[in-house]
Amino acid sequence: MIARIWHGRTPIAKADAYLAFLEERAIPDYTSIAGNRGAWVLRRDDGDEAHFLTLSLWDSMQAIVAFAGEDVAKAKYYPEDRDFLLDFEPEVTHYEVYPREAIRPATLADAAAIAALSGQLGYPSTEAEIRERLGTLEARGSTEILVAESDGRINGWIAVRADLSLETGAFAEIAGLVVDESLRGKGIGVRLVEAAERWAKERGHTRIRVRSNVVREAAHRFYERLGYLPKKKQQVFDKDLG
Repeated sequence: MIARIWHGRTPIAKADAYLAFLEERAIPDYTSIAGNRGAWVLRRDDGDEAHFLTLSLWDSMQAIVAFAGEDVAKAKYYPEDRDFLLDFEPEVTHYEVYPREAIRPATLADAAAIAALSGQLGYPSTEAEIRERLGTLEARGSTEILVAESDGRINGWIAVRADLSLETGAFAEIAGLVVDESLRGKGIGVRLVEAAERWAKERGHTRIRVRSNVVREAAHRFYERLGYLPKKKQQVFDKDLG
C-alpha cells in the first residue's frame, strides 16, 4: 500500500472555505478511483496562514496513475485551487505503508490459501475444488473474489457478485467473507467489504446486500457497524437431488 501526501497553503480567511472545497470536491475525486483505500484532509492554522495536507492511500502505483496521470510525482490541482492557494507546490510525496497489505483479485495461485480460509468459515474445500470454482466464476463474469494479502500471505477473502431479481431488480451481494481467525479485529474485514462495495459501485449498483446465518451474531454486529441494516429473517431449505 502506498501513501500519497500533498501540501498547500491558504490565507487564514479562506481556510474554512477551502476545507469545504476539499471535502466536497477533492476527497470524492480521490475515493472514486479503483484502488484508492481512503483519503483525508489535515489542517493546521499558523498565524495568518492555514496549512493543508491531503493524505490518500492506494493499492498500487497503477491506481495512482489512474488518478494523477503518468507523472505520479506531479501534484494534481483543480481550477478552483486558484481562488484559494498562496502557491502551487509542484510535487507530492509517496511513502510505502507498513505492514504491506493489498486487496486484489484472486488468482488460481491463491487456491490453497482460499481453501484453508474456507474451512475456517465452515465450508471445508480442497485446493482442487477451489481452483475449479475460481475458473468457473471467472468465466461467468458476474462474481469477483478479492483477497487481502500482506507480505505474501493471504489473510482473508470476500466474494461479491452482481445479481438480478425479478421482483426487486439488479443488486450486488456479498456472497462470502472470511478473515484468518488469528487476525480478526485488525480491520482486514472492513477493508475487504469496502473493496467489495467499490466493485459494486463501479458496476452501477446502488445497493448491496449480505446474508448471514442467524447463529453468526458477531458477523451481524460487524455488518451493522458498517451500516448494513437487517431486513428480514428467513430459513434456507435444501433438497438432495442425487
